[in-house]
Order: sequence, then C-alpha cells, then structure tokens
Amino acid sequence: MHSSRNEVIRYGNRDEVHHQATNPSQALSEPRWRSVVVTHDLPVILHNAFRAPDGDTAVIMINISGKTQQGRLNWHGTDTDVSLKPWELRLVEL
Repeated sequence: MHSSRNEVIRYGNRDEVHHQATNPSQALSEPRWRSVVVTHDLPVILHNAFRAPDGDTAVIMINISGKTQQGRLNWHGTDTDVSLKPWELRLVEL
C-alpha cells in the first residue's frame, strides 16, 4: 500500500495544496510536488476532533487568516469561546 501527504500553503488570496508522493516508483516518474489551486472558500478556523484509544478526546484548531478570529466550540452541550491570532494553532483537550 502506498501513501501520500498533502500540505496546504497560503499565498495571499489563494490556497495551494501540495501533494507529495511517497511511493518510490512515483518519485522517479512524477514530479515530487504538484500544485493544485483550491477554487472554493475555506472557513477561517479549520478544526478536527480526535479520540485516542484510551478514550481521551481533543480538538485541534488553526486560524488560517491574517487577522485574529473569534469562534465557539460546542462539545456535548458545553460552549467554549475561542480567540485565535493569525495562523495560531491550538490543541484543546476535552
């Protein structure tokens, strides 16, 4: 099974997703990085929740804008207000 890795890079008013092939045979026949332009708007705070095998939960959030952003995290009926500085990444353990 082969895997790949994506990376989003912010350039002014557009995002580019860079895809890196990790299959050695692809490295010989394809460019290492391919640029893809994202043509839709993204929310300014991206987030994802995770649960560890031991049951611990957490949310990772990142502000992908150039200014401070406010948000609200709702988890099991509890609201938590969040303020993230530009490009701030935060892990919230729940």
